[in-house]
Amino acid sequence: MGLLTSALVLAVLLGLSAGRWSTYTVAGVVGIAMVALVAKHPRFAAYAYLAIGPLVVGLERGTALPLIRVNELLLAVLWLGLLAGPVRRWAVQGFPPIHLHVVDWCVLALAVFSSVTGLLWMFVRSEPLTLDDILFALTLWKYLALYALVRIAIRQGEHARTALVLALASSAVVALLGILQVLQFGPVPGLLTPFVSADEPEKIEQLNAKSTIGGSIAFADLMAILVAVSLSWFVLVRSSRPVTGVAAAIFAMATLASGQFSGVLGLIAVAITTGALLRILTRLAVLSIPLIVVAAIALRPALEARLLELDPNTGLPVQWTGDTGRLANLQTFIWPRLGEGLNWLLGVQTSARIPAPESYREWIWIESGYTWLLWNGGVPLLLAFMAYVAFAGRACWRTISSTAHPAFRIAAIAALAGLVQLSLLMVVDTHLTMRGTADFLFPLVAMAVTGGMATRGSLTDSTTEPLAAENQIAGEHSSRTRPHA
Repeated sequence: MGLLTSALVLAVLLGLSAGRWSTYTVAGVVGIAMVALVAKHPRFAAYAYLAIGPLVVGLERGTALPLIRVNELLLAVLWLGLLAGPVRRWAVQGFPPIHLHVVDWCVLALAVFSSVTGLLWMFVRSEPLTLDDILFALTLWKYLALYALVRIAIRQGEHARTALVLALASSAVVALLGILQVLQFGPVPGLLTPFVSADEPEKIEQLNAKSTIGGSIAFADLMAILVAVSLSWFVLVRSSRPVTGVAAAIFAMATLASGQFSGVLGLIAVAITTGALLRILTRLAVLSIPLIVVAAIALRPALEARLLELDPNTGLPVQWTGDTGRLANLQTFIWPRLGEGLNWLLGVQTSARIPAPESYREWIWIESGYTWLLWNGGVPLLLAFMAYVAFAGRACWRTISSTAHPAFRIAAIAALAGLVQLSLLMVVDTHLTMRGTADFLFPLVAMAVTGGMATRGSLTDSTTEPLAAENQIAGEHSSRTRPHA
């Protein structure tokens, strides 16, 4: 703890020299302490992001520093700590060998083809580069950094267990805030105002739960994946059933509180996938009936408001089929330009939106994920996405079927359910990069990959040996499990 103590003393002295404890001084103290802690115990990098991320991910860019979101700043600080420890050792002993999985290469391909190829094609066509293009080009690099952080930091089953516990606890707060927001409970709507995205046309007073995620669609996606985590834990760890059963119900209700039709579709996809993998599909369907009834009663205002927005001619939401709906936007502004020349092959631009010609709206978003893949990086990005889903799904399946630590298997089940949800919902929106959802799904995939590699002997410092009983995830260690690093 000497390094951590020294860091805290240094931070305090810096604060005193500043003459007052400002917000930036406190943030500096926390940041230095976090770097020191992660340098000594790398697993805390994943713990910190999964615990803090859901609570701050909805804050707008520039809240802490210009052009940077709070969760991005957090990720940078954690990476600084992750590198602070090994760099000195690498300088003396040399760079260690790296064992890369095919999924690692797929995530790297997503980052490259969503930025480098698109920017180069824009340069060749003499298209002007805007700040919007650059920021969107960096999006998947951020998620590559998050994926790599979890792959490096989480090496043991107990580490994965702690990371999932922290993610569930933090996200439970997010879920409850979202439900209370829809119910317009006390000061909750006012407290969540800073988390409303400037790009969202709705306001916090409207009946669509956003909580601290900042967008109701992303909120719904995240809550549905958390249902998969809770259900998997419920089945695999008997001692935790009272808590995880309640958690699954809360996350399912929060998904419905989002008021998003895509959220309902995603929840159904996640529930079917998780139920099939755990072989509880029939029981899950029966147990869902009372939950649906309770949700329909408790969330009646939000559900009625969304049903009133259905197009009577098609039965689909007006946002999808109206004159300015996503389908009309695609047919009028996006698909024609995508079909010009070789734009479909290498992309149009990295920004996922274009300026609107009308005065009543600022942007036209590309609200079709698969169209966005072609718009952003062309065929290479589309193929990279398909490879990522296929190879990540295969890695999850292998981990589920293996003797990996139950925490790794829970992560793999939830990740596979999330990939199914992602593949389905990419038809209607860019769910791959939605804040909150991507911030959880990429770490889940990373843990699933690590768990699978451990069971095949690819990790020399892992403790994911076959367990004598499933309850070891709750803290009952057998003599075969190695101690913490």
